Amino acid sequence: MIKDTLSSLRNIKSSLFLTKNAKPNFKSVMVVCRFVDMLMLPLLYIWEYRYHKSISELGVEKHLMEPYERFLQDPLAYTWKSYLFVQLGVPGHISKQIRGMVLSSYELLIDKDNYIKCEK
Repeated sequence: MIKDTLSSLRNIKSSLFLTKNAKPNFKSVMVVCRFVDMLMLPLLYIWEYRYHKSISELGVEKHLMEPYERFLQDPLAYTWKSYLFVQLGVPGHISKQIRGMVLSSYELLIDKDNYIKCEK
């Protein structure tokens, strides 16, 4: 499920550049891409700490490594913030199906009975 969700989020980023218009609105594209990147961070954490697998298996973009290190300082708080944004429908470029996949994945982390804290 994590791989599928990450793949769907990456597809959203790619699709932003494949518009019918000759010139996409790069400011809007950049905002959505950053938000999608933020949504990926809890998924990386779940992959690494809940399933005990290396995030390198996921082909993580290099530009996400520094934000991921900051995310590790308080993964539960950051995930809750992301969860709330997704629940509110932000950003609007995410379909209901992908939104559901993201929320289901996040619930693996925010469920207090199953919360796995990183040991770094």
